[in-house]
Amino acid sequence: MTALAALAVAAVAAPKAEKFVAPEVLAEADRVWRLGEQGDASEAARQGDALVRAADALRDVDRLEEAREYYRRAGLVRPWDFATKLRQADTLLRLGDSAGAREVAAPVARYVETDAELAECRRFTGAAEPAGLPRLADAPPAADEVVIALVATPTTERWLVQTVGRALAAQLGARVTLAGTDWAIGKADRTGRVFLANELRRTLPWDDPRMGLVRLNGEKFKPENLNADQVIELMRTLLTREANAKGLETLAARVAAADKVLQWSGPGLLPRLQADFPPPAQGRVVYLALLPVDLYAGRSNFVFGSAAGEGGYAVVSYHRFAAATTGEPPRSERLAERTMKQLLSSLGFALGVPRCADPGCARSYPHSLAEHDAKGTGLCATCRAGLARALGHELPAAQ
Repeated sequence: MTALAALAVAAVAAPKAEKFVAPEVLAEADRVWRLGEQGDASEAARQGDALVRAADALRDVDRLEEAREYYRRAGLVRPWDFATKLRQADTLLRLGDSAGAREVAAPVARYVETDAELAECRRFTGAAEPAGLPRLADAPPAADEVVIALVATPTTERWLVQTVGRALAAQLGARVTLAGTDWAIGKADRTGRVFLANELRRTLPWDDPRMGLVRLNGEKFKPENLNADQVIELMRTLLTREANAKGLETLAARVAAADKVLQWSGPGLLPRLQADFPPPAQGRVVYLALLPVDLYAGRSNFVFGSAAGEGGYAVVSYHRFAAATTGEPPRSERLAERTMKQLLSSLGFALGVPRCADPGCARSYPHSLAEHDAKGTGLCATCRAGLARALGHELPAAQ
């Protein structure tokens, strides 16, 4: 027998190694499950990660029948953990239980807020992808027509574009099209260092005589002339002079976190939008860019949208409406409703329609997300009349 043949025989004869999951992982998951069975549902939910870890570990080593049970338990303890539910559906599908996978994924599809999660849901439910909006390039406006054209970036959620586009068409009786899906907005205009610097300004000991000894880049400074980076550098200088290692470590962590916060100037994006989407040869197109990024304007820390008055251009952000930002459980219907209200507001400005003072109108000014949510989804009589004049036709009857 050759050496190669001997190795082959040995490999066949050797027992297969059992795919390993640490016993303590399963023991911890079982302990958490017992908490729920004993009536302490809130504590079981708080520690529910243990059930998810056990299910994922079993799935990773193809112990799918056992994983199925731990995913079931995790779903009972944490019904809003959609990422885990989608892995549960995948496990069921791999076990040949397509009906079970569909049953798990169908409720998830009603709530998730991202294209990627919706695509995963369709993989299990078999639902068809909804039809997209008509493209503006395929049907330019007629001579006397006002067309609303939505513009998306490569990372804008497509389901949201389609949903609010259809809703706008129904509410306004206007043609809503898609003008672009890959609009490049460029680099962010500022980071969270602006907010960090504002906090530091309130804590720095400006009246301390020792501040007169501190110099930035070898020069004396005036507090009112310092920009965000200089305020941060001043704090770093003071902490260094005091040999405050812990303070320096904390400051470094806060700066790193601030650098991950990105914002774009809403008014600054409008000229770019106009340059990339010029007016049509005939008729009128109102371009509304739907953006997943955070916007600000002037001294405002953030805005939901910006528009060029009567210019036919507006940018709308849904960043602060999404569950990923607010920390709420995902709900696609809520995200679409919030976005629709802002689109109606920004569209009115782009058409030259003044804002109203009716707190229940979708176009009234909100000072917060709570006030935005408190508004209705419909338009007051004044805004309906103004939009009707701007669009050149009566709006459909209010629902």
